[in-house]
Amino acid sequence: MAKPTESDGHQFMDGEAVFGGNDEKFGFKWLLFGHLQKLLTYASQEMRGGFWQTKTIPVGNGMVKTDKFYVPDTREQYCNAVDALHDLLLPLSLDKDYKEFRKTIEEINEEIEQQRKRALERTSCSESEILSNKSYIGEDKNIIEEYRFINVRLHRKLFQILSRLLEEVDYGSGSGGIIDE
Repeated sequence: MAKPTESDGHQFMDGEAVFGGNDEKFGFKWLLFGHLQKLLTYASQEMRGGFWQTKTIPVGNGMVKTDKFYVPDTREQYCNAVDALHDLLLPLSLDKDYKEFRKTIEEINEEIEQQRKRALERTSCSESEILSNKSYIGEDKNIIEEYRFINVRLHRKLFQILSRLLEEVDYGSGSGGIIDE
């Protein structure tokens, strides 16, 4: 089989020129903006726990195929996206000019950690079970659901602080921002 050529109608592009390289639009701001879009998508949907779902698909001759798949916990997706944003902005939050933001961020992160430890102390579940998609029963379920609710609320506070930090450094508009005027 012959290799495709441009004369065959194929277009070849340099990978560095398309993604990354020296093109500013694919730099940090582009990555940040894409992540913010995803995070806002998570934030604007119903927050619900994850679950397993079974789907049957007819494959012909009266036979069916059964697929079992996990529908993710949107609360965990949101919290993980906020944590990733925090990681992305960590160098910025460590800047000496933003000491007050760093202090508030550290307080929220400490409260998140305290809530996780509190939930572990109150339940018979191990940490890996709390972070898994296990189906809980009885009092453990109530404790874990309360933890997840509080965790989302704390991550929302963290996201609001990180958003204010972004506003403070003028990442929203103008030549220094994500969106060119």
